[in-house]
Amino acid sequence: MNRAWDVLAPVSDGRLHEAERWQWMISMGSLAMGRQKHDEAEQYYKKALELLQNGDKDAPEIVATLAYLGNLYAEEKRYDLARDHATRSVTIYQKNFKRVGASHPGAREAYGRAIAYQSWMLSKIALQLNDHIEAGKQCQTVLDFQTFLGTADHDSFVSACEQAIKNPTP
Repeated sequence: MNRAWDVLAPVSDGRLHEAERWQWMISMGSLAMGRQKHDEAEQYYKKALELLQNGDKDAPEIVATLAYLGNLYAEEKRYDLARDHATRSVTIYQKNFKRVGASHPGAREAYGRAIAYQSWMLSKIALQLNDHIEAGKQCQTVLDFQTFLGTADHDSFVSACEQAIKNPTP
């Protein structure tokens, strides 16, 4: 990864290799997360977001970066920040999901999956904050997008969400 940065760094002041630099920062952030170095991961994710600040505000890279930050903050139990970033990412994912429609099944699948997983995280955050009504709303979104969930998560997410909606109190 450092060798890749050495190639990309000399042109970092322009927009040349922007996608590659973004990917490098996201990869480094993910590596830092894997090592439980949350402060380092946060810095990489924030730099990745800054890199794209002058581009399309609904770009897949921006929304993915917001999701990475939301996941980081959730892991750190910084629930307000996690909720803010995840909510922003879901809003943009939903906008992109509607925009691509059925004519782009691959993009639709990716956006639908991201909506389901980010909504699942938002439901868990809401439960941590004892907001059972919000947890139910987020679970409804998970159920609306359940066809996009991975097979390993589908049954447990759906069952937990159905239960949360039926019994909105602890």
